[in-house]
Amino acid sequence: MPYFTYDHIRFYYEDDGGDGEPFIFLYGLGGDVNQTFGLMKESNHIRRISLDFRGHGKTVAFGHADDFSFKQFAEV
Repeated sequence: MPYFTYDHIRFYYEDDGGDGEPFIFLYGLGGDVNQTFGLMKESNHIRRISLDFRGHGKTVAFGHADDFSFKQFAEV
């Protein structure tokens, strides 16, 4: 399973590895990677990339909930 680390947190992401133009899909709060890949069909013209935000899907929350902010979500 693909992960990258940012700010001491292991973020899960999916990349369909397509040859087309990269399209980074960011879902709304409460979703996960499965939601994004379910909305877009595979295409030869688009490379689909998505990640699970902190505390969503396969990315574990780190720290106390009061420490989270929208700014932190935006930084990733």
